[in-house]
Amino acid sequence: MRTFQTIIILVGENPLPAYYGVLNFATSDAHVLLLHSEKTFSFADHIKSIIHRDNDELRLQRKPELLSPLKNPFDPQELSQVMSGLRNTYPDAALNYTGGTKVMSAVAYHFWQDRLDMAFYLEEGAGVFHFADGRKEQLVGFSLGIRDLCDLHGVEMAGGVSKIPLSWDDILAIWKTYDGERPLPSDKINYGWLKENKQEWEKFLCVLTEPNQRIWREHPFPQSSHQYYKRNGFKDLHELAATKWLERLALYCASRAKPAADAVPSQHFRINDTQFESDGMLVHDNRLYYFSAGTTKIDEYCKEKMFEAAYRSSQIGGGLARSAVVCLADRDRYNNDIIETCRLTLNDPKHTIFGKPQIEAWMGGNLQTLAEFLER
Repeated sequence: MRTFQTIIILVGENPLPAYYGVLNFATSDAHVLLLHSEKTFSFADHIKSIIHRDNDELRLQRKPELLSPLKNPFDPQELSQVMSGLRNTYPDAALNYTGGTKVMSAVAYHFWQDRLDMAFYLEEGAGVFHFADGRKEQLVGFSLGIRDLCDLHGVEMAGGVSKIPLSWDDILAIWKTYDGERPLPSDKINYGWLKENKQEWEKFLCVLTEPNQRIWREHPFPQSSHQYYKRNGFKDLHELAATKWLERLALYCASRAKPAADAVPSQHFRINDTQFESDGMLVHDNRLYYFSAGTTKIDEYCKEKMFEAAYRSSQIGGGLARSAVVCLADRDRYNNDIIETCRLTLNDPKHTIFGKPQIEAWMGGNLQTLAEFLER
């Protein structure tokens, strides 16, 4: 694979192609010039910071530089002046024109007409770099972790969700006794029923393995600020019975289907002032795979989760990201296939949904559907 001493990068709101361009084509002491607008300054700064981190950790000497921000990234005249100046100053520079506005890419491409072998963009969905002279280079993996992806996109890992004691034997036991409905009441607005239903908790506890039964009976549960949770201390066990077991099941089976470079179970994230929770993520072959799990059987809820998972996965993993909803849906009362209906609603092969039939296959040792998803 060819490498370049100087690379000019157009920075947009998705910094991952820019960073992958550095990893794949920059020499160990390359000069990396980041052209950005005021709106994309933070993404350019994230890239610069990670390049400096790589220098420290990998003993590299790359020199990232933030160029003066464009006043208007949609103005062809301003862009022509900037690109002409860069072309004259750095005649041997390569150009990564994946990011930025379409106007930025078009103007930059025009100024590299005499060196099409040095202008390239990343087709994220396929993981292929296309050079303007027709040459193609496969994206080389560098085992980026989930924290790397978060740092690039300005996403803060805001602390893990409570790590409920749960072994694979526990998951198997819950799966075998689960009838497709929540084993416990699930009113998320009024938790008053907790006070009168301790026998239901005992019934559920008996499903778990002996070590975890003892943990739940002998130690106080982590308590929530909610008054009912604070009084009864059932928050974590309620979440375990409702959905957490399925989250663990999905991530465990996915990790068995394909080796993961990094995997994170339930985790809170923050983007600006917005906080959200993932049910599980892993990185395989340069891609982020984002899982959203729920024991629902209702098609509308499944569709909502699909759209949310697709959006959140792209915020952390960019255009390379994939997402999957894992639920217990199967067929509705008219015998319509809920899973297929949900897939057709989103109609994007990068984002899918698995239901009860697929989970039954996983639990029987057939992980083919997961393996195929992890190769998309």
